[in-house]
Amino acid sequence: MHGVIPIPYVRGGLFGLAFVFCLCFPALAEENGTELRGQVVARNHAILSSQIGSLITTIRVREGEEFKAGDPLVDLDCRSYQALLAQAKASERLAQAILENTQSLAKMESASVQEVTKARCEVDVSTQAKVLSQLDVDRCTIRAPFAGTVLSLDVGKGEYVTTGSDAHKPERVGNRLSEALDMIRAAGIPYVATFKNMEPIMHRI
Repeated sequence: MHGVIPIPYVRGGLFGLAFVFCLCFPALAEENGTELRGQVVARNHAILSSQIGSLITTIRVREGEEFKAGDPLVDLDCRSYQALLAQAKASERLAQAILENTQSLAKMESASVQEVTKARCEVDVSTQAKVLSQLDVDRCTIRAPFAGTVLSLDVGKGEYVTTGSDAHKPERVGNRLSEALDMIRAAGIPYVATFKNMEPIMHRI
């Protein structure tokens, strides 16, 4: 008797992850006196990839190793993103100081309501810039979305990962490229490049 049990499967540009376990039916086998065999079939697919571009500094798992949901899998070089976060925090402190000074001047009728409003908006802008920088720092560690077992590792320490699509197979060329473009737009990047004869061709997005 054969049974097919679908299980979640993840395949990514950085690594492939799959739930692997032994299928057994001891109660049925004992009752019927028959041998039962199960075939593991992938049902759900998702792509694990980096949301930022950086060098891989550490791969924390090996092929065949089990992991839990939330476990760190890959670390990326985060120094530039940490510097941008520190810069954003400094900008926020400066904007807050300017706002407080402008408010003090307004009390003495030496600053207008518009100047106070502008200073307050500058604080809001710098705060959101800090939030975005913090998100990039958090993305320097890629974590497991759920528990499973490492199926394969497609890159190694010291390799550079970029925002893009997984194309390890011909049928996956351009896979989820629209999502990558959305992230690029959200980062404020107005152009992407394609290459012909090793020369870049710029495209506005």
